[in-house]
Amino acid sequence: MYATSDWMVARDPLHRAPRAAGLLLVLLALLLSAGGAHALERVDATIVGAGLPHARSVLVSSDGRWAYVITSPTPGRPSPLVTIDLATMEPVGEIPFDQGVDSADGPIGALHPLGTTLYVTYDSLAGPRVGKVDLSTMTLLGTSQLSHYAQTFRIDPQGRYGYTSSDEGLVEKIDLATLQVVGRVQTGLQYLQSSTIDPAGRYLYLGTMTAPANVARIDLATFQWAGMITFPPHVVGFRSAVMAPDGSTAYFGTYSNPSYAPYVAKVDLASFQPGTVLHMGIDSVGLGTAAIDAAGRYAYFGAATKPARLLKVDLSTFTAAESLVFDGDDNGLLSLALDSGGDYAYAGTLNAPGRVIKVALRDPVPDRLRFVPAYVDFHNVQPGSSATRTVTLGNIGTHAATGLLFTAPEAGVSVDTSACGATLAPGADCSITLTYAPSATGPLADSWGVSTLESATTHLTMLGAAVPPLQGASVSEETLDFGTVDVGTTSAPRTLTVTNTSTAAAMLWFAWDVPSFLVDTRTCDFLAAGASCQITVRYKPIDVTPLATSLRISSPNPLIEANVALSGRGVLRDTAADFLESSVDFGQTAVGTVGRRMIQLRNFGTGLLTQLTFSTSDPAFHAGSDIGCEWLMAGQVCIVDLEFRPTTAGPAAATLTLTTAQGAQAQIALSGTGFGNGNPASLVFEPASVDFGAVATGTTATRTVLLRNTGSGFAPISNFLVLPSFQADGMLCMPMLGPGETCTVEIRFSPMGPGVQNETLMVMSDQGIGAQLPLSGAGSTDAIFQGGFD
Repeated sequence: MYATSDWMVARDPLHRAPRAAGLLLVLLALLLSAGGAHALERVDATIVGAGLPHARSVLVSSDGRWAYVITSPTPGRPSPLVTIDLATMEPVGEIPFDQGVDSADGPIGALHPLGTTLYVTYDSLAGPRVGKVDLSTMTLLGTSQLSHYAQTFRIDPQGRYGYTSSDEGLVEKIDLATLQVVGRVQTGLQYLQSSTIDPAGRYLYLGTMTAPANVARIDLATFQWAGMITFPPHVVGFRSAVMAPDGSTAYFGTYSNPSYAPYVAKVDLASFQPGTVLHMGIDSVGLGTAAIDAAGRYAYFGAATKPARLLKVDLSTFTAAESLVFDGDDNGLLSLALDSGGDYAYAGTLNAPGRVIKVALRDPVPDRLRFVPAYVDFHNVQPGSSATRTVTLGNIGTHAATGLLFTAPEAGVSVDTSACGATLAPGADCSITLTYAPSATGPLADSWGVSTLESATTHLTMLGAAVPPLQGASVSEETLDFGTVDVGTTSAPRTLTVTNTSTAAAMLWFAWDVPSFLVDTRTCDFLAAGASCQITVRYKPIDVTPLATSLRISSPNPLIEANVALSGRGVLRDTAADFLESSVDFGQTAVGTVGRRMIQLRNFGTGLLTQLTFSTSDPAFHAGSDIGCEWLMAGQVCIVDLEFRPTTAGPAAATLTLTTAQGAQAQIALSGTGFGNGNPASLVFEPASVDFGAVATGTTATRTVLLRNTGSGFAPISNFLVLPSFQADGMLCMPMLGPGETCTVEIRFSPMGPGVQNETLMVMSDQGIGAQLPLSGAGSTDAIFQGGFD
């Protein structure tokens, strides 16, 4: 089994180590959850733009008005820099900074101290680069080449130079006026994935993503190595770093996997010695981003979990002060920035599309608005008709909300906010009526918001669809709302009756675009005139995002058109896991051989799952026991390897069961059919070797051979392997060669240069190498051999 995840950073050099003591984790987690009033609160969120994944870098302007968000690349689309108006939490513009970005980890941005320009490092198809953006005009001023992909990017306090670090241990110094590299230092270390500069601009400090973690120091005046310190073995993988405003201390956050405890490590910069390390008391892959307030009182670390988590550290006592768990569909935090007043933090997430989350840092929150409910679903509405919903806008802050400003809703939606007026007193609320009256068919998915002069913002999600009127058919229900269903589980089935009201028999087509709705239409493929049939619909949410779609029922002749609104929302349990496939069928597998499949297992809960154990009810089926699926973070997926080893002919079935230390269980049905007598197969080539002789370089010669099964058992064949300059085509032999059967294999020789070349063609089966054929030939530059010999 091999662990995969939608939050894992691609370049993670760390492997496994002993777990932290479970009792310490529990005690510290309880301390975090019980300690005092909660100042941290998620107050709003906005997406950076349709189709733009991952808010990689979030940078806040010095006046707190704008956020500049750098996103990950998407195929065929350049990575943009997106500007968000923080007064409204609405994207207001974007500019692309490169065509054809091709990077695993994504771009990194940094603001010039004067706030007039922004710099971004990224990996393009032309190699790693650095770019410069004029923020007053939002134009790209230029780009320049770097030697290595930058894992970190910092600008000195004077704004003259920028410094990058790489996984290969290289530090590059960039003249920000010309974008030219003017210096390089090879540290000899690997995975330099966190960095910070002291306020005087004297030293650059670099944290390594290694076990144990190191901090290296570069003297920026001479741009030379200035020493290194190493932390104890249990402090692993520095991925984030912040600097105290007075330059006395640097703080590094660890980032690895749940086998290592997440720590914040303190570095005394006067003595340049390791300081105290603070266990954060959570199960997490670690602290991938960090920020510190202007007074140096608190540091904030973002965890790469799903749901995302923000941790607050009191630097005066160096204790974990608070932990905020975000909404269930907020993915791991990639970036974090504070406004200048210390009122709000803005976090960029790993969601697709990328999301910027606004977090209030003070208690009580002075400016706080909230919609109840947080989303509305108009379901299906026909053009020419309308649907109405009512929501309440409440001021749950301590200040009056003045200058209420509502954004324009999507076309077809009108809102009546007259009951709210221009001011909403603390504790007051008002009713808002929303009407959806579409003029054309199509989906509705809009985020509609409100802002105030005090910078309070909140958004309401609106869902629905404009559908054609019923024609030629009727349905027993036009809306199926499943309400809330536990993520990773499947709802009870809902039955829908479809009646053909036309005068002719119809072949029905069913279409829907959200795979979380499981629709069984097998009894409704053909429907006579006046007849009825039933379909069943189930809902299996994979996250907590509200979902809405239309189940379209249609036929071209006779003309039938009907739509049923499907909606639901997932809710998270603390402990839940399930296989993403509903069942596994190995099909036909020869007795004495091995059939292989892979399935996906997801942790649908909110907590870590450990001690994952797999068992089957029939020993003919087996789940692999490789490392990588011993634990699963919330939202993480791992791949489970399955094997079917039939010992007798005939059908076989079993149940694969997962159990965990936390009590989560999951099951999946397995099936397969054994065939044959179980006797051994024996594969041989005829002839036993092939010599192509002399063949002109740049041409191709072809030979054919027979592959024969001389044994009494079936021989499964999966591939034919040979190194260049030979190629083999054995498609006629796959997937199985029975006893006594033969097949033809075509072999080609295309010499790339002169001289004798010898290789071996290997037939691969489930048992390994099934047969071998020696090949030889000589490349020649003589004219007589031009064209080869076929």
